[in-house]
This record gives sequence, structure tokens and C-alpha cells, in this order.
Amino acid sequence: MKRYLTLVLLLALCLTACTPEAPAETAPPPEAGSVRPETPAPVWGEQVFQRDYAGEESSADAPEGVVVSLRFVMPCIENAGENPVWQRLNESFAAQGEEWLQKGREYWSTPGLEPGGDYSVESVYTIQRCDRFLSVRYQRTEALAGEPAVTVSGSLFDLSTGKALTLDSLLRVPAEKGMDALLDALDSLEDGPYGRAYFESYWDVNAFYLTEDHLVLLFPVYADGATSPTATLERPIPLVRLRGLLSSAFLELCPADPAPQPSAPAAEPRALTPEEISRVNGALASTTEEGTRATPVSGFFTSYYDDVRELDFAAFLEYYPDDGTLSAGDEAESDALKTLPGYSWDIISPGSGPTHRITRASVDAALERYAGITAAELADTSGVPYLEEYDAWYTFTSDFGPGTFACTGGEVDEAAGTALLWTEPREDGGRAELALQRDGESWHIRSHRIVNNS
Repeated sequence: MKRYLTLVLLLALCLTACTPEAPAETAPPPEAGSVRPETPAPVWGEQVFQRDYAGEESSADAPEGVVVSLRFVMPCIENAGENPVWQRLNESFAAQGEEWLQKGREYWSTPGLEPGGDYSVESVYTIQRCDRFLSVRYQRTEALAGEPAVTVSGSLFDLSTGKALTLDSLLRVPAEKGMDALLDALDSLEDGPYGRAYFESYWDVNAFYLTEDHLVLLFPVYADGATSPTATLERPIPLVRLRGLLSSAFLELCPADPAPQPSAPAAEPRALTPEEISRVNGALASTTEEGTRATPVSGFFTSYYDDVRELDFAAFLEYYPDDGTLSAGDEAESDALKTLPGYSWDIISPGSGPTHRITRASVDAALERYAGITAAELADTSGVPYLEEYDAWYTFTSDFGPGTFACTGGEVDEAAGTALLWTEPREDGGRAELALQRDGESWHIRSHRIVNNS
């Protein structure tokens, strides 16, 4: 099938077909010719934690005679034997079950409980992934007053060490900082009550689980008037879309090269189609749809460079969308700016106009998304005021002039994994050219130059 250049420029990740690691051994290596038996796969069983709580055991205001039955089914590695890592995992699952039992008293605060009612809270588990990673999905059913609430949670462990893994430990940047990139990578963001704003409001860096092919983000749903979740939205992200966001420790677990494509690449570079050019211009738009705010990608077009790492950082940030402007409540931050050496505050003063705060997190997110790098890899960032204690740069732009790149043509070399885009010629005969390089499923900017073709 004919492949088209897709310039969504999303971060991508390859976390499939990883080989599980056996727990570390202290015994000497086997002698030549001997064979060391492979570590067996875990055999999964259950450990059950259950109890009936009566209302008088709670400080909550509940009628006498109310009973709530709790039953939590947790994983158990039946063949843990003398394996200390697997033993610790079993202990961790047991501790979680006991903790949930202890929290059982909280259910008496549920309005509408009556003596003699059939009330229960139960959970079951499924193993979503078991190789180097152990990922568990828990489904909890709360059958209390009203309709049952069915919610989902997850946990992730390194099966070779027993260490619990958070979303932060998987990603190159803290998950809160990578939220935009993760939401961008979702298959779709519905309109209505479950649009992007909803997901941003209920973002939780610990609410996820991992399958063989997907990172599944979890978002709570509240029925009208409910104070606790009544359901869970499970939103999967294909792992192949997140390679650029994965930490280097986990990249080493996967093949560096993308999977072979079913059809051979074209032997010669081909021209972009009109449809592809339209999609390119949509992806590289310099302003938002409203036209009132610059986009992060516009910064790549404010200077010319043979290597994206050598872009003009001051020009890159000049019209970059800020993370807020300093106000009257930011005196300490403003005073810290005034003490920076090497800047003429008599000429450009934080008090003379808007002071835009641009965090390293947002800059790194844009650089990773569009160029596959971070600010630490840029040749020079010294031309912009920076405060380490706030991990942010500051600009004082009061006009509006983001960089632009209006693509009118281009070609893609499927075999080489490169693309070259260009604009209409200027009056002097030169034109701007943007070179891209394929990185997995993404295309990253490599250079932005003026080329004289006359």
C-alpha cells in the first residue's frame, strides 16, 4: 500500500517484544559445556482478603445493623519458592490487599445504607503483561446504595527486581510535564464531556497500566452528584507512538530499528502530493486556529541553521507560547531576574513590559516532539535570561511575529527516511528549505536553510 508522509510529528516509542530478565544470581558462571536452567515463568494464583464490616465498627453515621462485605482478590506467584524478588512481590500484593481491607470502614459514609441491605465491595485482577514488566489491572465493583460503581486501577513492576514502576520512571520527563505529548498520542479525544479539557482536569500520573502494545491511561468518571468515581475511562496509547518520550533505560530493552514495512520503499525520491502538502502546512502552522497565539513549532522558523541543535535560541523563544506572565504576586521571581549577571536591565527591564515565563518542561516537550532533542542538547542557550530555581527562561516580547514556513512543495526519500520541504522562491530567488529525518514513526526537523537555486 502506498505510504504517505504523515507529519503529525508526535513522539513515538517501541516497547514490544522485550526479553524478560532473570533475577540476578550470586553463584559463579557455569563451567564450559554446562547448561544453566532458565528461570521458569511465574505461575499465577490468588490470595484473597475478605471481611464483613458491621456499622458499629465505624465512626461513620450509619444505622445499626448495616454490614458491608469486602473481598479483594490479589495476585500470588505460586512458584515463588526461594526467589527473593518474587517473594517480595507476593508480600507487596498482600500489603495492598490488607490496606484495602483497613479502608473498608470508609464505606459507611455512603448515603442510603440500610440494615439488611446486600452491600459489598469486591476486586479482581488480570495480568496485562508479564515479561520484563509485570502489569496488573484491578477492577473494583462497589455495590452499595444506588447503582454499582465499577472502577479500574493499575500497577506496574519490574519483574527482575520487584521494583514498582511509576509513569515518571518510564518517561524521559516527569509525567506531568509530558502530559500534552501523551494526550496528543491518544487515538482520539472526543468532543463533549470527555474532551481534552476533561482529561487534563483528571490527569493522574499514577493512573495507568501497560499491555503488550499499549500504555493505558485511566480517568475517573463521576455520576451526577457523586463524590467518588462511579466508572473509569480507559484510554490506550499505542506504544509505537511514544518512543521519543521513553527514558533511555527502557529504550535499551527494545530494538532500535522500526519493524520492517510490508512494502518496499520507493527506489527514487517522490514528490509530495497536494494532500500531503496540505497536511504538512497544518502540522507546521505558526498560530493556533484562532490566530491569537503562536504555536511551539513556529520557533523553529525564526532562524536558519544547518543543524537543529544550532538554532538561535533567543529567536526560538521570542514568540514562544509562554507558561504565564509575571504579575504583582511574583515579586521574588522578578527580583531574582534583576540580579542576573550579563543583562542590561536599564535597557530591558522586567518592569517595562510583559515578562513571559517559559518553563524548561514546555521547551523540552516541543524540542522532543519536533526535533527529537532536548534543550540540554542545544549548542547555546545563554542568550536568554534563565532562573535555575524556577527552571524557566524569560522573554519580554510585547509584539506578535511568530516564525512561518508555508510549504509549497517537497519530496520524500522513503529508502533513506528523509524528506525535504520548500517554500515559494523569494524576490532574490532563494527559498527556505526544511529537512526532516524519519525517527521510528515520527519525522524530526534536522535543518532550516535558505537555498539560492538561481
